[in-house]
Amino acid sequence: MKERIAQLAASAAHQPHGTRSRYNSGCHCFQCRVANTNYETARAAKHRAGWHARLVPTDKALAHLDALSQAGVGYKSVADAAGVSHTTLARVKYGRGQIRATTEARILAVDRGAMADGARIAAGPTLRLIAGMVRDGYTRLWIARQLGYKSTGLQFRLPTVSALNASRVERLYRRIEEGRVSR
Repeated sequence: MKERIAQLAASAAHQPHGTRSRYNSGCHCFQCRVANTNYETARAAKHRAGWHARLVPTDKALAHLDALSQAGVGYKSVADAAGVSHTTLARVKYGRGQIRATTEARILAVDRGAMADGARIAAGPTLRLIAGMVRDGYTRLWIARQLGYKSTGLQFRLPTVSALNASRVERLYRRIEEGRVSR
């Protein structure tokens, strides 16, 4: 831990004057003191306005991550959608430490929409949509062309499909239902 603090202090020493990180590395010139004062003044104002960097256990966030994982959303996708570092989410995933309440709120706000395009999900719903389109008289070749494939037909690896393919099929199905696609 001491080594890490020393590394941070050494890297902060290369920051320009007039920054709080330079002040924390030991420089107490006028510009750095002003930067530190400005930071502390803003932090105190936020605190008076009701903002608190309150720490909470990771239980709720971990349960939410598990639920999203079951739905095919990986923790890195959640991190990107929540604006949280991958490292923070990895700590939550492995049940280490606490997180800020604001971080927990951002994690809990993420839904299945954060799924990465390459995530593998169950093929059943997608195959049912395709079967419905085929029953309605659309050929698999026509469906493949509408999805942008150059091959002569649909080829999905069972029992899963990529989230991107599932999304494309679902959008095509909705366009057909709304009458926005002509044969």
